[in-house]
Amino acid sequence: MQQANDHGGEAVHFEPFIPPSTEELDALIPSYKFVQFIERGGMGAVYKAVQKSLNRIVAVKLLPLVNRNKESFAERFKREAHALAQLNHPHIVAVHDFGETADGQMYYVMEFVAGMDLQHLLRRDPPEPKQILKIITQVCEALQFAHEQGIVHRDIKPANILVDERGNVKVADFGLAKVVGPQSVDYTATGMTIGTPDYIAPEALDQTKNIDHRADIYSLGVMIYELFTGHVPKGVWEPPSIRSGADKGIDAVVSKAMQNNPEKRYQHVRDMTQVLEKLFKNSDNWKNFRRPSRSDLAGTAGAAVRIPTGADTIRMPQRGQPKRRLVWGAAAAMVLAGAAGMVWQGGWRNDGQSRETTAGSSGEPSREVASTVAPEQMRLAEWVLAHEGFLNVKTASSQEELMGGRFDIQNAVEIPSEPFTVWRVSLSTVPIKLEEDLKVLTQLALEAGTVTNLCLRGMEVPVSALAYLTSLPTLKNLDLSSTSLVTDDSIQHLVACRSLRALRISKNRLAAGDTMMEKLGVMLPQCKIISSD
Repeated sequence: MQQANDHGGEAVHFEPFIPPSTEELDALIPSYKFVQFIERGGMGAVYKAVQKSLNRIVAVKLLPLVNRNKESFAERFKREAHALAQLNHPHIVAVHDFGETADGQMYYVMEFVAGMDLQHLLRRDPPEPKQILKIITQVCEALQFAHEQGIVHRDIKPANILVDERGNVKVADFGLAKVVGPQSVDYTATGMTIGTPDYIAPEALDQTKNIDHRADIYSLGVMIYELFTGHVPKGVWEPPSIRSGADKGIDAVVSKAMQNNPEKRYQHVRDMTQVLEKLFKNSDNWKNFRRPSRSDLAGTAGAAVRIPTGADTIRMPQRGQPKRRLVWGAAAAMVLAGAAGMVWQGGWRNDGQSRETTAGSSGEPSREVASTVAPEQMRLAEWVLAHEGFLNVKTASSQEELMGGRFDIQNAVEIPSEPFTVWRVSLSTVPIKLEEDLKVLTQLALEAGTVTNLCLRGMEVPVSALAYLTSLPTLKNLDLSSTSLVTDDSIQHLVACRSLRALRISKNRLAAGDTMMEKLGVMLPQCKIISSD
């Protein structure tokens, strides 16, 4: 059982939490149809669902059961939901509803954003100065609005900034927010500091000091530095104009926002916004700006943590439930899962486990992997996970080709410590859009020599790039559904995949429909053509 201090010092006891299946939730919350488990965080789990009454896709955050002082916690939860529901702003993820299941679990219903969080967007395609300034300005608008409602976010970082398919910003994870002003309610546990170490304001580490909206301004300064340079500022840091070639005006913004003394920072986000808007007008003329490389971005941004300053900590054992990856179209729901379930207590610990580790680049705790793991297998696995894909492996103790659920490796912490071979790779959640990525993937798969199943659903590359697949002599199953890559021009490349035994396509994406299906059947007699429609 987990324990934390409720507002006012009362002990709240959380039951051990195993996220229920979507089928179980269909029965528990019948007004919603649950379609996908997305993420488990330190204080609950998030699902994609359909609100039946409006036929609307939403994200539902389910909290653990409370064993003791339930009435006090329920009242606090209700106040929090009411406060967050007031954040009706185009750049803030909206809270639609809240409730309680028949067995006493509380839940939020939130806006579902189709897009990607800024941290992952940075790693895939770092934006230009004008794009960065546009994103930051929209974040500022959201925070200014929240602060005017008396709400401090307290965990501003790229992972909590969503960019939808149209390039619009949505600030997420107000679940860690603090309500200040007339309401004066703090929804976090007593003795706990909420935030992410690299972004947290100095005063938030001191339980004797009050935290106000200026803590968000500090975190915003850290994030601005990272967006321009690919690094978070630590120790004595170089000005962003020197490190990245950004305009010197950014140096002044970051320096003022990151003052240790809140009185010396911008006193309101709108003051920062005015400066950023002036920089935006001239950002096309930043001739010396250098976009961060992928290697620069590989170590950015840790996961949200709770740092105890007293005896009480919140621990959420996983009990067999794997972490899930950030997914395109579901990023909003995932980051709203709250803290990543990590506790600092003399060393990073993952979900209450006793073994000390260090924080990895993806926000997950890293760990040592057996030196007997073949390096070509590890290189392939790391590349796939870095590109938001997942994989399935065989080990000495399990030679079966198992997939789905707990057999899908979606985070570095799930990579086996014993020797393994990758037999299946999926890059469908965040589809490949660059020919170079397909080239690198096939090269890594060729070096591994064990990949028989490749899911490239939704891939968008030139048809000619399919020639890279012909280099894989082990490829037996290929998924090209939800793409328009199966054409007369691509058949020559598919036929050259000599070992191919199953090809999945979307019939409604074929230019010639049934005619193309027949042609594929003739040209690939040993291969089963499967229509996903």
